[in-house]
Amino acid sequence: MLGLIISDITNPFFPDLVKSIQEKALELGYDVIVLNTNYDPERDTRYVQRLLD
Repeated sequence: MLGLIISDITNPFFPDLVKSIQEKALELGYDVIVLNTNYDPERDTRYVQRLLD
């Protein structure tokens, strides 16, 4: 399982990046969880902690 934390899912840069990461991860037998922080540092901290747990 891989966690991908991004700042803004609506940013046009991210959809292609997320898709590429997910495709490669699936090839290698991994699943991907995408977490969108929306530029909120509290969310960022919480998501990092959840992934570490």
